[in-house]
Amino acid sequence: MNNLAKKSLWAVFLIFLSITLISQEAPTKEEEETEKEKFEFSGDSTSINLKEGQEKTTLRGNARIISGSTEIKADIIEITGQKFEYAECKNNITVTNRDKGLFIKCNQLNFDRKKNISTIVGFVEMIDKENNLIVRGNYLQDDGEADITIIQIGVRIIKDDIICRSEFARFNRETKELELTGSPFVKKGNDEYRAKRIILNTETDEIRLEGKASAKVSGSEEE
Repeated sequence: MNNLAKKSLWAVFLIFLSITLISQEAPTKEEEETEKEKFEFSGDSTSINLKEGQEKTTLRGNARIISGSTEIKADIIEITGQKFEYAECKNNITVTNRDKGLFIKCNQLNFDRKKNISTIVGFVEMIDKENNLIVRGNYLQDDGEADITIIQIGVRIIKDDIICRSEFARFNRETKELELTGSPFVKKGNDEYRAKRIILNTETDEIRLEGKASAKVSGSEEE
């Protein structure tokens, strides 16, 4: 074999090796979609009704569903829809989203897999590790596609030395803005803020007051 042939063969080998490494390291679009749509369920006891138009699966005891990066555990989970799109979860519920670093505890949750929306009625606690937030309230709706969480009724949010209280809160994970309305109150260290609307940037800790506002800063009070 002459030198030109050897060089050509070596070049072909290097191209083949590069393609092989790229295909191993980078998941294809199809693989990403498959991971996103992955759905599993299990329970100590399972009943399934496959009659058209009445599809329903009931899981009892250590009930668990996995949808993409979201795992939900509960005492009872009822799944409905032709493609298992909707889940109603009851009692001792925990929700873990490994991609967004979310952990939720509650007792009643409705999960729409098609829209990736979780709705919780009743006391709920959410830990957002990515944004270093502890969130408590009595109603929560998390839109996984829009990256927006709504919390209502007796809202309490803690971030480091910042404590927020209000009746309504809206958190945008993309902009990192936490909007508080309904008698909002924010305390940062010894400083206190009140206004018609308060916006907190959870990345910079910047606090913006809108409407009639008052602040008590380092022992002084301003309006």
